[in-house]
Amino acid sequence: MNRKKKYKRLSLEQRVKLVIEMNKREKSSAIQAASKLRVSRQTIYNEIKNYSVDGDVPNGRTGIECVDSHNCPRNQGQRSCFNTQCESYIEAVCPRLSSFPFVCNKCERNSSMCKYRKRYYNPIESDQEARELRKTARQMDFCEDETCAIIDEFISPMIMDNRVSLHHAYETHKEKLNVCERSVRRRIEKGGTQAKPHHLPSWLAYQRVKAIKPTRTHAKNYEILDNRMYCDYLEFIADNPEKRVVQLDSVIGKSNDKYALMTIHHVETHFMFGFMYRKGSAYSFLNRIKALRETLGDDDFYLIFDCLLTDNGSETAKLHEIEATEDGECRANVFYTNPNSSYQKGAIEKNHEYVRRILPRGSSLNNVTDRFLRNMFSHINSIFRESIQNKTPYAAFEKLYGVDILRKLGITKIEPEKVNLYSAKFYS
Repeated sequence: MNRKKKYKRLSLEQRVKLVIEMNKREKSSAIQAASKLRVSRQTIYNEIKNYSVDGDVPNGRTGIECVDSHNCPRNQGQRSCFNTQCESYIEAVCPRLSSFPFVCNKCERNSSMCKYRKRYYNPIESDQEARELRKTARQMDFCEDETCAIIDEFISPMIMDNRVSLHHAYETHKEKLNVCERSVRRRIEKGGTQAKPHHLPSWLAYQRVKAIKPTRTHAKNYEILDNRMYCDYLEFIADNPEKRVVQLDSVIGKSNDKYALMTIHHVETHFMFGFMYRKGSAYSFLNRIKALRETLGDDDFYLIFDCLLTDNGSETAKLHEIEATEDGECRANVFYTNPNSSYQKGAIEKNHEYVRRILPRGSSLNNVTDRFLRNMFSHINSIFRESIQNKTPYAAFEKLYGVDILRKLGITKIEPEKVNLYSAKFYS
């Protein structure tokens, strides 16, 4: 007996692959996309229908032409009608939107040629909207909840008037309640009762301030993410456990700075170094890496940069070009983390605490020189780390790759009693 296929929830990786299939236009179809994502065609249709968004009116146009513009008797002989106030006005829709991919992603018609309203699908925004929908769908409506009425009758007065703890009030009247203490606390925290969260004695001590995630510019060329996403990285490391991972990230100073600090972290040894680049520029970021390849030579460079993990930002959009040498030989693997998922490269984020001791948040990075960075990272790499058997990152890196590479990087050994993370020292 054939079972009806259930709707399958798409992951961020699947949504990115769906966009890659959309961008192929005539070379792809809903059947091919469903086969690649291992879902049903109905899942593809539902995804595009639910999460695609309309764009603005094309540039240089006052509106969208009516679908009956040439046949309408009210048109009075005009070639096009844009009267949106007309009772018979129906906005014309591009005929291409009636077939896969149902959106304008990678359409060969530019804004000046197209006279219809655009429609787009963004995998990152769609994934965030789907997550938010799943979160709000689970929220309980307390308007007709009988438990809240019981809590207001017995628990709320004790908390508000007697200033006792929730646990004490719950233990006093738990026979009258049909839920656990955690359920009572959840209803209070969600505002479903007369007693509010600030009435709880321990609320001020345990309240959490929700961090606002900064807005980032994501890479728009989704084709480069094919086989380079974080799930692909996990599979690659599982199949190649001998690979040594290098993580890349950026340290930002003031918002109006022209430059930012690129940090490079060797995960196994905790060794870190970095360079300044023009903030937000993918070419500047890539050229810094290419200059490092020329300094080290291809053999030493790809010995270290065998597997790279970085975030999916505007400055790393061209980093995949270093996978191959100038002769076209592929010798490295570049992978990208998911948006707003810094925990996926937690090693370099953890090591940034040493950088922030010298370059605190909010300090300008425009005047930071290469000499400053070499001196700073020499001191950072000379600190003993318990996680690598009380060795220094310098010693662990030297044991793996030798002292010649350290000389090329400009990192020197600092004696333990001379290690100093006072920022003013490095400007001298």
